[in-house]
Amino acid sequence: MRKQQKITVKSYVHYRGELVEFKDLPPDVKEKAATELALRYFNTLFAGKAVFTVSDDPNGPRPGAGFYKTEEKEGANNGT
Repeated sequence: MRKQQKITVKSYVHYRGELVEFKDLPPDVKEKAATELALRYFNTLFAGKAVFTVSDDPNGPRPGAGFYKTEEKEGANNGT
């Protein structure tokens, strides 16, 4: 049997003028980055049907998880 090769993946971001490994970012910056990635994903996935944004309500439906709300586009068929 062929020997398994270990693959290591690292991601880097620009933070305060320096290139920093994602895992070394402060927790609040990681959360903001993850929220931005999720928003971009969902807005692309549901383009023309809904718009996902970050809620201004700190007591939103999912505290600590990004607080998403949607606005349905007029005339969009949401599958119901």
